[in-house]
Amino acid sequence: MTSVAKTMHGCLHETEVSGTNPEHISILHDFLSKFYLHEITFVAHLNSVYSIYDTERVECITLQLRLTFDTKHDVNHVRALLDFFSNPTRQPQAWHHINIDQHLLTDVAAHYMNPFTAICPACNQNLNLNDCNRTMVYICHQRGKVLPGIVYSLKCKHKKNNDQSNARPLTIYPNFTEQVDIKRICTKKQYTADLICNVNSWMKTVDSLNRQAFNGEQHQEHITDRRTLARMMFIYNIVQFYLFIGSPCVDLPRSLDQYDDWVWSVYPRLFASLIYFWSRHKEILGPCTGNKCSEALVVDGHQKCRRRVCKAKEIEIKNDLFEKMIVGCCRTPLRYSKYCELHLHKHPETGNNKQRNSRELVISSHIRSCRTSKARGDSYVRKCARSFGVIAAVTNCCIVTTFGEIFRTETLKEILQLLTNSIKVYGVVPKTAVYDDGCHLIEYLHKHIGKDLVETYAGKALSQIKFSVDRTHFRNHVGS
Repeated sequence: MTSVAKTMHGCLHETEVSGTNPEHISILHDFLSKFYLHEITFVAHLNSVYSIYDTERVECITLQLRLTFDTKHDVNHVRALLDFFSNPTRQPQAWHHINIDQHLLTDVAAHYMNPFTAICPACNQNLNLNDCNRTMVYICHQRGKVLPGIVYSLKCKHKKNNDQSNARPLTIYPNFTEQVDIKRICTKKQYTADLICNVNSWMKTVDSLNRQAFNGEQHQEHITDRRTLARMMFIYNIVQFYLFIGSPCVDLPRSLDQYDDWVWSVYPRLFASLIYFWSRHKEILGPCTGNKCSEALVVDGHQKCRRRVCKAKEIEIKNDLFEKMIVGCCRTPLRYSKYCELHLHKHPETGNNKQRNSRELVISSHIRSCRTSKARGDSYVRKCARSFGVIAAVTNCCIVTTFGEIFRTETLKEILQLLTNSIKVYGVVPKTAVYDDGCHLIEYLHKHIGKDLVETYAGKALSQIKFSVDRTHFRNHVGS
């Protein structure tokens, strides 16, 4: 068997290629009269799995061959087959000993992602290779491995569609479709994965992945980046929650730069859905603790998850309970600045201020206290460049029904806003509640409702709840 190769000078030379000698062809012909080709490769693969010190190895392989293909092969034929292919220096071999994954590690074409369907969801047109495009990407694997890869997509121009309303081209990717500037993810494609779940920061998580890749000698075409990984995980969680609450599809912005504004626009709806579902999990999923499910609500703050926030503290809002309420800006400040993009022009900074701000961040981040009065002075609030943690409401069956981030310390107004908003969404009022500053909360509510607090249904329902103070904090509340 020969092949013709043309040299650089235009001469033709016959180049010999690998082949099987006649003696081996005769032996293989005899084997093929007793085994199918796929059975031979199956036996050769099993031979690499079982130990060479197993005295019943041939019998085990024969048994597996019979069970898998429902045949009655003779054990002597299997032994002869193994004897022929057991010599690694003999050609041919029925099973190669090359690590394919390692061999194709840097081959871009070997790492790819195909479109989840070849049928256009808008016009039902069958797409083929003529409609295919490809994009070079980096694909992140486990243990920090990052390989070059290709994402294949199919673009439909709806040439066979008479309806002009869907005339805009639609591109099909591995797990979403794209039309104009909107990405749409549907439940037709399974959307799940094992996410990173630990208590480390994104910086520590990415550092751990890069170290795993280095120590495990994993190939990294590109070092994992903290911001890119964080964005991917946030986007994934938002899409997963959308599908969890029953949305058949999710429309996402095309560019990563537009995701922040998009998240702000969908946050109220998603947060209301979370409150409604978990507050009514007793009716939706069934009671989890018998007749005591969701009988009590425990409210408490948590100050360890503090983050950098804009230092604009005089932000006024209006809601159903308060005509005027001052809160702090919840946005993350720009790099090397104390203020976010919305408030930077109102608070111009100089180079000296920026340098001093970094020292203030370190000092303010270590300010901690736990006293009877949760509210702190305005001068203390203005010095802090970080949030004051979160406040959460948890049922007695360990279900978080609502939460909120604290930007001006744990004031009574913020707690009232959190609880009344929750009652307004799900319409269920717990019989009792536990809060370490419950005496001040209920006293403030009874004195101010109908005066500077609007007398809403949620406010009146909250005033009827029996609040208790736990034993640890109760001694600090004597005389309240």
